[in-house]
Amino acid sequence: MRRRSGELESEVLAALWAADRAMTPAQVQAELGGALAYTTVVTILSRLHEKGVTARERQGRAYAYSPVQDEPGIVAGRMRKLLDAEPDRRTVLTRFVTDLGEASGLKLFRDIVDANGISVRKGHSVLANLVATGEVPLALTVYGFLAEQAKRKGAPIDWFVVSPAIARLAVQGIARNAPHPNAAMLFYDFLISDGQQILASRAFVPASRKVQSPLSGSFALIDSAAMLDQSKKWQELYQKTFIVPSR
Repeated sequence: MRRRSGELESEVLAALWAADRAMTPAQVQAELGGALAYTTVVTILSRLHEKGVTARERQGRAYAYSPVQDEPGIVAGRMRKLLDAEPDRRTVLTRFVTDLGEASGLKLFRDIVDANGISVRKGHSVLANLVATGEVPLALTVYGFLAEQAKRKGAPIDWFVVSPAIARLAVQGIARNAPHPNAAMLFYDFLISDGQQILASRAFVPASRKVQSPLSGSFALIDSAAMLDQSKKWQELYQKTFIVPSR
């Protein structure tokens, strides 16, 4: 079975960390027991160097590579990228807590964190991929269309709705001074007509009631205006409830 590039990079890095000197591709290949082709090792080392993970220096006709950071440093960097990937999840907290009542809702989430702990992952696309690869066994805030699209491609993932589903409107508009307003209007008309079926086929929830939705059951819409007006409040509550206790 063909291994993913991330697994191969990890093997090469492990060999570099175990050594007390810079290593050429031939030396890394030998350290790995010849399991990888020489050209594959060269490609992986070059890729790691481009990512800033390794340093290199001339050693004869080849380069010798050494890791820039130790293993904990690399892991910390990857975690930072995951956390910085996309906007945070405070809008979902806002909707749940608003429905349950602020006092009861916040107590529920705090009790969950106190009893079970929580792993905060930022970025819906990142989170869906982590579930699909098995790195995260269960996630609460994955976008349904991302999970369904991955499932259709054969990924070992499934999704379900804890009613009511929390939904966010995707709004379309036309700029006041659009350079091609007629073309913009035609595209807008397409989105609310023929485009609805295309969106539904990609597991998005259509706005038209004439098109069957992939989502069954009730859902609650996030109040975008209230979210903007009270953004600071919910950002602070999110930090205190999830981020600070998880450290």
